[in-house]
Amino acid sequence: MLRWPVEAGRAIARLFSPLQDIDIFIEDQGDEVFYSHLFSVASSPPQRICRVVALGGRGEVEAACRTYAGARKALFLIDGDLAWVRGDPAPNIDRLYRLQCYCIENAIIIQRAVEALVSEDCICAGQDAEQRLQFNDWKREVDGLVDLFVRYAVLNALAPEIPTVHRIPIGNLLVAGQPPSLCPTKLSAAIAVAETEIVGQVGTAQALEEIGRVEGRVSLLSERLAIVSGKDFLLPLLLFRVKGVIGMPIRKDVMRFRLAKQCQREDLGELIAALSAAA
Repeated sequence: MLRWPVEAGRAIARLFSPLQDIDIFIEDQGDEVFYSHLFSVASSPPQRICRVVALGGRGEVEAACRTYAGARKALFLIDGDLAWVRGDPAPNIDRLYRLQCYCIENAIIIQRAVEALVSEDCICAGQDAEQRLQFNDWKREVDGLVDLFVRYAVLNALAPEIPTVHRIPIGNLLVAGQPPSLCPTKLSAAIAVAETEIVGQVGTAQALEEIGRVEGRVSLLSERLAIVSGKDFLLPLLLFRVKGVIGMPIRKDVMRFRLAKQCQREDLGELIAALSAAA
């Protein structure tokens, strides 16, 4: 992926400074329009936000935050990732905010937003869209991914060199159907592989202790699926569900942006918290 140098990102921020009241730096290049829209929704008037600056990765955002010396209000946003899943402290850097979910996609997978999208494409009332989509049934169907990500979080802490989230594409965990769905057998096998690798690192007793600790943390969350990658797992699975309901193709990036467009300020508590933490 092409990544802007930190100085180039700062130059872009200076260019747009007359048009906004806060400089916002994010990880994902190519997502500036997506994030700019979400932050404009999350902000409170008269605060102006028209352009975020993407630096290309977590390391670049943290480095830029550490060296930031500007007088303007600024926010540096990073994903929660597996470190947040297992409860590691966020980096203690002024102006840096770590999402309290795996990634930004988790924040936009909202029942009302998905139902509104279905209602538009099916040209039906909201109640009818709710009946067709069965959003809570979908959440129950994909809940098994929580067990996989618990183990990914533990394994990542013990052996960060071992691939986790990007080792198995979501397509490899599906069973064919209309629409395709998560295969419990394939998912159980993936969970077993990850757990075996944890045992190989620290032995059975400590492996079970570490897994239990993260499971305990997850049990206290208001939304268990917040620990599963929204970008790489939940959004593709939701795409299959929505396509099956509306009966027509829809691209993942298009659905993602349309979900963002459906978000209201009260849906974006994480971004509201991030803006409040900016200094």
